[in-house]
Amino acid sequence: MPTNPNCPLCPDNGKVDIIEETKNGYLVEARDQPVPGCFLIVPREHITHISKLPPMWQMDLTDLLDSVPWYTREADFNISLNQGKKAGQTLGHIHFWVFPRGDEQEGSVSYGKGAATLLQLVRTLEPVEI
Repeated sequence: MPTNPNCPLCPDNGKVDIIEETKNGYLVEARDQPVPGCFLIVPREHITHISKLPPMWQMDLTDLLDSVPWYTREADFNISLNQGKKAGQTLGHIHFWVFPRGDEQEGSVSYGKGAATLLQLVRTLEPVEI
């Protein structure tokens, strides 16, 4: 499987702390979390476009989602992929963000109407050099 030695998400570079893995992907905790409890589901191969994912990727995605510590079938959550620079992609190696959604009464910072609320929150944060 092709990897990129300079990519911070390629597993062969020794820079990722893999929590769980499948044949085609792995789960890691996100380093720079827009909200607490964020994880990344990452293809094992250095893939730069969603159209290049293996045909059975959805099965790997589902298996890895089951390994997210807070995940249950009843959990409210978002899965997000930034494909392309204009969409906010900052790394060539595509990866899927998984983040929990909370209840308004719990004071969760991730409560709201989908990604729009998270984007409002992210806009208030200081830029991070990657």
